[in-house]
Amino acid sequence: VERILKEDNKTEGAYYVLALYYSKFNMWQKSIEYIKKAISEKPESCDYNYELAVYYFETKEYEK
Repeated sequence: VERILKEDNKTEGAYYVLALYYSKFNMWQKSIEYIKKAISEKPESCDYNYELAVYYFETKEYEK
């Protein structure tokens, strides 16, 4: 899965795909890790920020 990063020239897109992938398996910490990387590349993305909020909700990290 992580080979996507080596093949994708648009790094934030690859991070986003990896975050979505890990979320399908309820691997929330990995999802958070990758969505934060996507946000660091493109902080204005509503989609990325929304996904981060969903992942925090799933992990019951409401204060973040």
